[in-house]
Amino acid sequence: MTNFAGPMNNFILAIIVYTILTFVVGGVTSNNNRIDPTSSGVTIARDAGIKNGDYITAVNGTKVKTWDGLATQIQKRANKKTTLTIKRDDATKQVTLTPKAETVQKKTVGQIGITQYHNHAIGAMLLSGFTQTWDMTKRLIGAIWSMVSGHFSLNDLGGPVAIFATTSTAASEGIAGVLNFLAFLSLNLGIVNLLPIPALDGGKILLNVIEGIRRKPLPESVETGITLVGVVFLVILMVLVTWNDIERYFIR
Repeated sequence: MTNFAGPMNNFILAIIVYTILTFVVGGVTSNNNRIDPTSSGVTIARDAGIKNGDYITAVNGTKVKTWDGLATQIQKRANKKTTLTIKRDDATKQVTLTPKAETVQKKTVGQIGITQYHNHAIGAMLLSGFTQTWDMTKRLIGAIWSMVSGHFSLNDLGGPVAIFATTSTAASEGIAGVLNFLAFLSLNLGIVNLLPIPALDGGKILLNVIEGIRRKPLPESVETGITLVGVVFLVILMVLVTWNDIERYFIR
C-alpha cells in the first residue's frame, strides 16, 4: 500500500477534478451521437429545427454513433448541402442543411452549431468523476498497449517541455480546459507510475509480489542492482524525450 499510495492519490485527484469539471460545464458530457444545438454563434442546427437531446444517427447516409465520428463527418461538409438523420424519442426524420465554413487551427471545417449533450441529473454529475476516470484509464491503457505492441515513437511520449506547451493550449480554453488537462495529466502519471519498470512504483510493487511468492526479501544487492538499471533506463528515456520535445515544439 505504501508503494501504491502515489498512484492512488493521482487517481483520487483525477476523480475529484473530473467531478468539479462536470459542475463547471453544467452537466455530464456524453460522447455518443446525442447533441445540443447552441443558442449563440453558429445556429444552423437550431434554425433547422434540431432540438436539445436529439440524436444524429447519420450524416449523408453515413452512420455515426459517437460525438467524434459525428464531428468528423460534419467537418468534411463545409458549404455542402448535407442531410442529417435525426432520432427524437421513437421518431426518425431527415433534415437538410448546409454546414458553415469556419477556420479552426488553420483548417477549413464545417460547423452547424451543436455541442455534446449534457446530462444535468445530480446523480450522474456526482458519479461523473468515476465514470470519466474509468473511460480515460481505458483509453490510456489502450494507448500504452499500442505503443508496446506496435511501432514505438518518441512522438507518442511527452516530458516537461510537452507538458508546458500543452498547458499553454489548455489555459487558452479557460478553466474547463485547465481542469480537463489537470485530470488527464494526474491520471496519466498514476498509470505510467504503475508500469512494472524498476525505480517506478510499479517496479517496486512487482518486487513486493516476488518477495511474497518467495516468502522472503530479495538480497539487498539484487534489489539495488535492479533499481539502478531502472534509473539508468528512465534517465536515458527522459533525455531523449526532452530533446525530441524541444525539436517538436521549438525547432521544427
